[in-house]
Amino acid sequence: MQYKLGKKPPVVDSRTLQVSKYLDTLSAPPASVNYYNKVSNWPMYDNDRFGDCTCAAAGHMEECWPMYATGVLNEVPNLAVMHMYRHFNPYPQDNGCTLIEVLKYWRRVGLHNFKIDGFAQVQVTNTTEVKQAIDLFGGLYIGLALTNFVVPDTGANWLDIPWNLPAPSGTSAQDAAPNPNNGHCVNIVGYDDNGLTFITWGALKTMNWEFFNAVSDEAYAVLSPNWFNASGVSPVGLNLTALQQDLKQV
Repeated sequence: MQYKLGKKPPVVDSRTLQVSKYLDTLSAPPASVNYYNKVSNWPMYDNDRFGDCTCAAAGHMEECWPMYATGVLNEVPNLAVMHMYRHFNPYPQDNGCTLIEVLKYWRRVGLHNFKIDGFAQVQVTNTTEVKQAIDLFGGLYIGLALTNFVVPDTGANWLDIPWNLPAPSGTSAQDAAPNPNNGHCVNIVGYDDNGLTFITWGALKTMNWEFFNAVSDEAYAVLSPNWFNASGVSPVGLNLTALQQDLKQV
């Protein structure tokens, strides 16, 4: 089996909300968060054939949120994810996407009729902010510049290679360093003292904090109606109506 990447380098949009504006007065985040045990299946979404990781991660998030908000699974069809990807890469193009363009499309057009209300950038260098955003918004949409040692030759099983630093003994400095040519997008679904849990290529995987701190180059908290129950309250007590009113001001 092959495993594709597909995230283009970060694009800065000065209009993007900063999550730090809203989180600086919060109490310390919990020691650990788990937003994956209730989901039994994470589709590949053709990320073994195409560089659609940015769209696949969106599909995984849409599946996850309602399981924790209402206990109902949103099944996002493979065709819907590919439809989103083909908006940016008409067949036979396969050039990947930027996170910001997928987020804007997701908000404006939607994925399988699921539209997000907005998104805010998270400072990847601020571990407390990263943890708070994961806890409050049901995960995190992130971009990575993967090291070469976790991106082996075609045909190797990438999922068997630990995403940890320090790198394995004998790894060259070049192969242990973040590589912008290895752009990948995943959705974070939990964390603890050892590191973060995320979804990639249809499976759960972990990375330690040192690896995350080295290779993460962008991250976004995503505000979705599917993270809230019928009363407009999230699993951790966020009020959807109040958040939507704030978004109207920007």
